[in-house]
Amino acid sequence: MMRRERIVVLTLALLMVTLLLSGCLGIGTYQISGRVTDAQGNGLSEVTLMISGGTTATVETDADGNWKAKVKGTVTITPEPQDGYLFSPPERESITKAIGSNLNFERFSNKILWYVFPDGEHDAGSFTIVHPPDDLADIKYDIVVEEDLLTEVPSGYDVLVLSDTGASFDVSEFEGRIIVTIDGGVSPLLYWLTGDNQEEVLWDFNSADELDWIQPITGKDFGGSGDAFIYTSLEDELIGFKRRHDLIHATSYEAALEWDEGIPEGDDIVLYEIDNEWGSWWWLHIGPHFGDYDEEVYIPRTWEIIHYTLDLINGYKPDFPPIPAVEVVPTSLTAPGERN
Repeated sequence: MMRRERIVVLTLALLMVTLLLSGCLGIGTYQISGRVTDAQGNGLSEVTLMISGGTTATVETDADGNWKAKVKGTVTITPEPQDGYLFSPPERESITKAIGSNLNFERFSNKILWYVFPDGEHDAGSFTIVHPPDDLADIKYDIVVEEDLLTEVPSGYDVLVLSDTGASFDVSEFEGRIIVTIDGGVSPLLYWLTGDNQEEVLWDFNSADELDWIQPITGKDFGGSGDAFIYTSLEDELIGFKRRHDLIHATSYEAALEWDEGIPEGDDIVLYEIDNEWGSWWWLHIGPHFGDYDEEVYIPRTWEIIHYTLDLINGYKPDFPPIPAVEVVPTSLTAPGERN
């Protein structure tokens, strides 16, 4: 009797393993399904989803945003990129029929306002404006360049880039999720958040030519001297500023010490989470003009780093741009703490 029970148990176990393998290894097929909606929950038609893994295929949503497909094995479902839009999450994975339904995605508008008006009234020094690249390879980022003076906070944008400019509008009222400051763009940000631009207190123009990457890669990059350098003490001094050097971090501190032994430790490139009485944003700061004011170098390099960080924040899985294998001869000998 005991032997018969053992045989039954063994048979059931083998049956379960067979069913599991048929779902995971592609022996059998199963159906997956989901829905694609906009930020208001409306179904979106004609959105293409790419399926990869155990099955390679594409499927399109119907008039109500619904989609379904028959697949084998473990698959990854990824919405095809659309101009000026992100999908959340960027992809989903299905292993078996048990979790193959409700593989839903939300699409939302993704616009960047790149502010380049040289507003001297709200800046800490002279301007070396960084423009976005002319050609964007990634269509999901829609960049609008603003060259005119703005006195009211811009609306309808997910990202605000202050490109070594001042800002006559109240940055603390920005309703997007991400703020990027390039070089002196840190000045109007801190002014509108704290009532003071905090120069020589929480930051200064102390960057040096040699830049050390710490996260997500290690190695030496070319930088730019005399550009905005954020002191690490900012996180301790301002409530609700969380320094995310675990995500992206580069510094020229050691090189800057050769110019000024007394400067506080700081970051050239750093990401913060801000969550306090002023608002809630991600803040990416990029201090140095790579190649020290050679626009053929600093424009693409700056965008590469912004692009990587935006992808990271938005849940994508970006590869960090490699350190350029070119030697750049600095065109400036400006010491940290000075401006060109």
